Amino acid sequence: MKKILLSTLFIFVSYAIFAQIEHMEIEGRFNLERESGFLVTSGSYFDWKKMIKEDHHFDYSLSFTPQWQIGSSDQKHHLNSELDFVGFYQIKGKNKLLKGIRWWFVWNQTYMDYTTEQFSKKQGLNIQTNDGNTFPDLTIIGLPALWWEQDLTSFMGFRAGQLFGQSIYANNEFIDNDRTDFMATPLAGPNGVNWMDYPIGLGIQLSFWTDYFSLDIGFQDTKANGNYPDFESFFKGNFVYLAELAYHPNFGNPSKEGKYGITFSYSDHPISGPGSDYGHGLVFNMFQKFSSGIGIFSRYSNSFDQYTSLKSSFVAGLTFDNLLKGLPDRLGIAYMSSVPSDEAQRIEQGLEFYWRFTLSGIIEFTPDLQYYFKPAISREEVFILGFRCRVAI
Repeated sequence: MKKILLSTLFIFVSYAIFAQIEHMEIEGRFNLERESGFLVTSGSYFDWKKMIKEDHHFDYSLSFTPQWQIGSSDQKHHLNSELDFVGFYQIKGKNKLLKGIRWWFVWNQTYMDYTTEQFSKKQGLNIQTNDGNTFPDLTIIGLPALWWEQDLTSFMGFRAGQLFGQSIYANNEFIDNDRTDFMATPLAGPNGVNWMDYPIGLGIQLSFWTDYFSLDIGFQDTKANGNYPDFESFFKGNFVYLAELAYHPNFGNPSKEGKYGITFSYSDHPISGPGSDYGHGLVFNMFQKFSSGIGIFSRYSNSFDQYTSLKSSFVAGLTFDNLLKGLPDRLGIAYMSSVPSDEAQRIEQGLEFYWRFTLSGIIEFTPDLQYYFKPAISREEVFILGFRCRVAI
């Protein structure tokens, strides 16, 4: 296996030297251009923000997003919120290579006396209806990402520090953030692969890229508390090792951006779920945009030997942009299927629909409906109605 990886790395680097390339890709909530791109950014505040980015190389996004959901099984409802402060400070050097510090501060607050996980269980579901679970407490305040990133050459770079794994590996533009897109956890990250039990920790990641291909390899701590950089845990050992190879076509048109990737992982640390004390993971992941404003996506995540609450999951769907003239919006439709690690539960299958649109320059509103025609625990169909409001500056 090591010989295969080294041979692939050698071939990839040899090809990259002769290709025209850009810089390390970043997706999800760390893509600051995408985070603010859905909003109208005019006025004195946004002019000032643009100025500090151009003159002082400091960029950020500050957002507050409450979510409310109600379930059909017992009419229970749930409310939580997330405050995100994401930023990047770029260090300008003599060359044009990118380098700087990136961070993400988060504050999750549950306003009920039960968490998202407990609310989902009350509905007879194994998955969680949103990714804002604060178990075991009702509040989480932390720094899940704080890393240094730097392009070493025009085709190679690295990240080091507190890494948020799912923003680097198996990321997908349409299904990685429950505060902007789909809410259910199979659609909010590669849930179903074992390392999602510990996606945050100190580590190092090395990237190689060309116009059309990328290779990411790295490792990170599997025992960290996840709320702040945990150096004590890091030096005790036990890591997850990850490698991802991806193809990024755009057919000569930025509006037709796509990604087709495969991610391998190995962990040598026991987790809370069933299985052995080590485990492998595999993720197939793709998305493709079309110039007509249509996007398609799919992701299959599978664990071997070691499991979280899921052994595997599969999701697929469509998005449609700009259905309302003059008002930025997105309609999303997705199918999800999850295999629980608890053999007493059945395979869970459902659909999710959302429609996100702007109410003003800085406010997004999203109604959301989840329909589980085959819940893992309940023997009756489950409906989850949700509403989300996001304010971002």
